[in-house]
Amino acid sequence: MFAPASVGFVVASLIAPKLVARWGNGTITGGALIYALGIGWLILTASGLAGREHVLALLPALILFGFGLGLSMTPLCDNIFAFKCGRKNYLAPIQVAKFPVVQKSPLTSEAVPPVPVSSAA
Repeated sequence: MFAPASVGFVVASLIAPKLVARWGNGTITGGALIYALGIGWLILTASGLAGREHVLALLPALILFGFGLGLSMTPLCDNIFAFKCGRKNYLAPIQVAKFPVVQKSPLTSEAVPPVPVSSAA
């Protein structure tokens, strides 16, 4: 069901670096607005469905939803990654799952060193 949103996300993630180069962090705001429009359109469309046979009507709203998400989250994650690691890396949304976290050991009060994030050079 969310495959169309994934398509929109991937397309937006691929063009986000070019848009950030042109409009800066305004791309995040624009992406968030597109994301909100996609959610609104999805809610309106889903509330008007009579049954499962009309589920294809959700496709455009899902694509817009995913596009807005990719357009806002790719540069946002990149900014967070650059702040933490000191450099830009447009693979940040993929690497968020591997982002290092400092934790306290449950047995002692010492900090456990984070696992280093592998970076593509």
